[in-house]
Amino acid sequence: LREALTEHRSGTSAADAGLTQSVQRLFNDMTQTTEPIAPFLLLNNLRRLAPQFAEQDRSGGFAQQDADEAWTQLISALRTTLSSDGSRSRIDQLMSIGLQKTLTNTENESESPSTSSESVLKLECNISGTTNFLASGILDNLDQQVEKTSPSLGRVAIYKQKTRISRLPTYLAIHMVRFYWRRDIQKKAKIMRKVKFP
Repeated sequence: LREALTEHRSGTSAADAGLTQSVQRLFNDMTQTTEPIAPFLLLNNLRRLAPQFAEQDRSGGFAQQDADEAWTQLISALRTTLSSDGSRSRIDQLMSIGLQKTLTNTENESESPSTSSESVLKLECNISGTTNFLASGILDNLDQQVEKTSPSLGRVAIYKQKTRISRLPTYLAIHMVRFYWRRDIQKKAKIMRKVKFP
């Protein structure tokens, strides 16, 4: 990543390029000192690219924001600007995770399972009331039940979605999903649970 940032030359959209240049400068500054560095340029460019990060609370300070949204904006900008050979972004090379998905109809075993492939930039770790370890949260997300219209039954049916990792990246990003929808109060609720990870 540092190499890709060092090789980067401006030339893409102004907002994405500004954020990438500020990351480039931050990495450069961090290699030149052992003193703390305030990443104000990066924050200003992030707020320029995604104005929701410039929202202020009642006291006039910046409002608390979602870390996953900030990460997504940052990676999206780097993905756009850090292309290696014109065909594949350096972010894709360094961070993309290959997934193989198999959908099996649990209500009609004669229906052939369907398979698909996709590439994502982060794995989800779903945290529930029983999640104690990062690995178990990831595994919970890889095997799920989903509702989907069944061509053989002509109605919505329950499918087992089995996802397997086919490619691990150099840098593995994991999103700790701590929020879930509480139907009884019609709001998002946060799960405050310690999850151990290596």
